[in-house]
Amino acid sequence: GYVSETFLLAADAKTGKLRWQRKLTGHFTDPWIAHVSIASDGTVYAGARDALYAFAPNGEKIWSYQYAYEADTYKAPQSSTGPTLSPDEKTVYHYRRFGGGLYAHDAKTGKQKWRRPGGYSDFSSPTVGPDGTIYMALAEESHTLYAITPEGKEKWKAVFKGNIVSSNPAVGRDGTIYVDVAKTAGDGGGTIYALIPANGGIKWEFDLPKGYMVTAMAVDSRDNIYYAHGDGYLYCINPQGGLLWKFLIGDKSGRTEQVFMSGPAIHKGTLYAIVGNTDTFGLLI
Repeated sequence: GYVSETFLLAADAKTGKLRWQRKLTGHFTDPWIAHVSIASDGTVYAGARDALYAFAPNGEKIWSYQYAYEADTYKAPQSSTGPTLSPDEKTVYHYRRFGGGLYAHDAKTGKQKWRRPGGYSDFSSPTVGPDGTIYMALAEESHTLYAITPEGKEKWKAVFKGNIVSSNPAVGRDGTIYVDVAKTAGDGGGTIYALIPANGGIKWEFDLPKGYMVTAMAVDSRDNIYYAHGDGYLYCINPQGGLLWKFLIGDKSGRTEQVFMSGPAIHKGTLYAIVGNTDTFGLLI
């Protein structure tokens, strides 16, 4: 089975030299999910299958929270996704798959504030808006996106045709929520929706052609949206839902999984994306 040790590593950003490492769990942790969030003071929050940790920048453990053992099909504790901080960095949200639910913890002590049971989207971490609202897709109702208040109460839900895929919703500067919804669980393409933060109503929608939709979106300071699609193209969509440009970062082979589980990232005006076959190679563009 998938039972192995999982470690958190800290490396020097300039040289790549290992600074420290800490063992998180004696079980397999999903390798395609980001499991780390970092606060403005350098505190590192790391999620594992059966626990949530907070570490100081020097690697000293501040606290850990051990979850109840609930074995999944791999005979190991329930899988979990990455932790997400609230805007004021006082709360850390952590989702445990397959019935574990969404947890809110005190960021300083690790104490559980509340829990919402349920199976949310298998591979997406909680997304938090500027007002503190948490957004999660529900796996049991794969076409539904939930907005949850900082107190753990349902604010609204938006229901779509199709299946919400594994990527995280994105939030613009004005609070607009962007979510990608696949037509099917396969490579049938789908639609990117822009939602009103107050009630989940649809502002606009942008259709994408055939290809897997399993990558997170990036939003820049002008609220332009960037989406790397399975067809090998990187799409740039303006805040009104119009296509600004698309650029081929893959190839013209017609393969529909050229970008898979890897969304674009933006830094100082430069856009980075990973493209490649799901099991043989990858390129950083």
